Amino acid sequence: TTTTKQQEAVQELQGAATSLAEQSLSTITTVKHFVGEAYETNNYRTAIAKAHGKAVETAHMQAQLEGASHVAANAAVLCVLGYGGNMVLEGTISAGELAGF
Repeated sequence: TTTTKQQEAVQELQGAATSLAEQSLSTITTVKHFVGEAYETNNYRTAIAKAHGKAVETAHMQAQLEGASHVAANAAVLCVLGYGGNMVLEGTISAGELAGF
């Protein structure tokens, strides 16, 4: 599904950011020797920001999907109860039959 693909994309971006951090930390002596701390920090910051943005986008999409499904389920219950209530008022079924349904 789309949400699964979005979540996989987030994980890939987080993995890429982690990989950048590991590379920088494993060669920290070289990074310091060439005064590259700011450069490496900026690379990591950019990668983390990209992963965070994708994670927020995915969370918004999931929230909208779950919200819509809850509204649809509640609307279905309301329709059944409304129609059943009318049937009880008309005498087609009893209140007990509606409750049993």
